[in-house]
Amino acid sequence: MKNTKRDETFLRETRHVIERHIELYPKCEPDDIVKLLYQSEFGCGHFVRSKEIAFGRYEAHDESLNPKPP
Repeated sequence: MKNTKRDETFLRETRHVIERHIELYPKCEPDDIVKLLYQSEFGCGHFVRSKEIAFGRYEAHDESLNPKPP
């Protein structure tokens, strides 16, 4: 199968994304790169059953980072 200009552009851009990710996160592991590529293609919506659940998780995460004083 012959590579097209579109294939070459896609591969060049993908390589750039991976290299940039490694620059930003030098301790990343190969599975982090796989997750990056997977989510860039399919998104992360498959992990959430509803908007309400997603928002609840977001709020809980936000509260864990910024706990309210007693």
